Amino acid sequence: MNKMNVVWLSHLLPFPPKGGVLQRSYNLLKEVSKYHDVHLIAFSQESLLKIHYSTTSEGINDTTENLKSICKSVTSVPMPLSWAPYTKNLLAFFSLFSRYPYTINWLNSNSYRELIIEILNRESIDLIYCDTISLGIYQDVFGEIPFVIGHHNIESDMMFRRAENESNFIKKLYFQLEAKKIEKYEKELGQTAKLNVTCSDLDTERLGSLIPDNEIVTVPNGVDLSYFSAEPKHITNKDSINFIFAGRLNAYTNSKAAIFLADSVWPMLKKAFPGSKCFIVGSSPPLSLVKKAQSDDSLIVTGFVEDVRDYLREANIYICPINDGGGTKLKILDALAMGIPVIADPIACEGIEVIEGKTVFYAQDPGQYVQHARNLIDHHDLYVDASRNSIALVRDLYSYAAIGESFAQHLLHTRYCCAHRPQAQ
Repeated sequence: MNKMNVVWLSHLLPFPPKGGVLQRSYNLLKEVSKYHDVHLIAFSQESLLKIHYSTTSEGINDTTENLKSICKSVTSVPMPLSWAPYTKNLLAFFSLFSRYPYTINWLNSNSYRELIIEILNRESIDLIYCDTISLGIYQDVFGEIPFVIGHHNIESDMMFRRAENESNFIKKLYFQLEAKKIEKYEKELGQTAKLNVTCSDLDTERLGSLIPDNEIVTVPNGVDLSYFSAEPKHITNKDSINFIFAGRLNAYTNSKAAIFLADSVWPMLKKAFPGSKCFIVGSSPPLSLVKKAQSDDSLIVTGFVEDVRDYLREANIYICPINDGGGTKLKILDALAMGIPVIADPIACEGIEVIEGKTVFYAQDPGQYVQHARNLIDHHDLYVDASRNSIALVRDLYSYAAIGESFAQHLLHTRYCCAHRPQAQ
């Protein structure tokens, strides 16, 4: 594969690769860097760094050093606005009167723009990759260099769905207005980009309805099989079942699912399986979850953990009641890779090539979660087959090494097509 000079624009420093977007961004960046020289420009988000480090400066130094081991260069600037609630709310208000939606305005930074201009002047750059649609706001400085947009979700689809599920009229109206602005922006940006990259075939279909004449490829989420791996699981003690849900809990879809699990699903599971425990693992848990766990010894809300595998190894069944969001849920892939039978809302499994009844079991109300858990626990062969099938699925389809190589090839092909496109007469 011919080597290119690529600028990779990111809204965060993608390290350590623990959870969600950090996991996807780091692993794709690592794999693409094996084939191309990558110059990373990122925002340093204080709220993310403080999850893993005692100070922001320590976090910036450590993440930068680790990323320099795979990238040609790494530079970053602080977020243009604090994540304090009042500044977010203020920006959300002013976005009502802006051409761009909130999800774009929050990353508009003169300092970031200057870093892009500096590296474009210093290096001979072949391609620019924007790792979220929000970074497309800088396309005015790209000049003739082709750029690619990564869609972690189809943001307008997520926002329309959020508006549909919102009961508060004012919030519903705001989400609808925001969704329409995002959709307009996605159309304009997607038509300008030389390639659009999604996380799932379903998101490719959704985006294709907005930009039917533009190039879109699916680069699925995956798993680092050197990190997440396991042998098929067995239940050795039916009187002590560990249920688990894991995810960053300041994300709307995750916190909503975790609260539903704790309030509606867990009481029925606990009654059906005395002696069992439910672990909700992830940083920034809502106060309501923490308080509920304080009054229920069988519900454990861990907060941030250094290594989620310690909890996944001890888990018997993974519960994922996420019923919102796009892309593919990395938490589902991690659980499958560890051989944990998964009971999940169908939306949580969108974009993953699961087979209901073999690799996952679908549930949408508390009773269905209990029914599937009962079947798995009472029928050992079903449980072991689900564990074995899960491991095989991830091994065969979701290795980041293969996914990353394919992505690197897509980037090279995009650059080649741009360089050899016939000139208009």
